[in-house]
Amino acid sequence: MKVLLLIGMLGLSSFLFRQTVCIGTEQQCIEAQKHLCASEPAPTNFELSQDQVVSGTVSDESGGKFEDIYQLQLRVPKTGAILKSVELKNGVFDLGAVKAGAYRLIVVKQGKQLIERPPLFDQPGSMTCSEAAGCNLAIVLKAHATDNPIDFCPPK
Repeated sequence: MKVLLLIGMLGLSSFLFRQTVCIGTEQQCIEAQKHLCASEPAPTNFELSQDQVVSGTVSDESGGKFEDIYQLQLRVPKTGAILKSVELKNGVFDLGAVKAGAYRLIVVKQGKQLIERPPLFDQPGSMTCSEAAGCNLAIVLKAHATDNPIDFCPPK
C-alpha cells in the first residue's frame, strides 16, 4: 500500500512547518512519489486575447527578484511542451512575440543536471493580457510551507 505520512506539524506565525515521511519499502515510496507527481494539475494560467510581445518581472512577495539561475517557460498546458524558455536577468524577462492563446507560464531553476522547481514557491496564478501596446506582467510567486512533496516533482 502506498502511504505518505505527514508528521511533525507545527504552526509558527503565519508559516506552517512540516516534514514528509514515507512509510513502506523504498520502491513503494518511489511509486507513491511518481503517483503524486502524475496527479498534479498543470492548468492554463496565462491567456492572450491577441498576438503580443510579452515581457515583465518575476519576484517573491517581499519584492525580491529571481536571479539568473531561474528561467521563465511558456508551455502548452495539455502536453507540457515548452514553446519558449528565457533566462531571468535580475528578475526581468522578455518572451518576445507570443501568439494569442491559452498557455502555462512557469518559473524553473536550472539544477545540476535538470530543471527544477523553485524551492518553497508555488507557480504563478491566473494572468491575462488584453492591452494592444504589449503585455507587461508583474509575476509574484507565493511562498509555501517547507517540505512540500510536490517540490520533488519535475516542473509542470
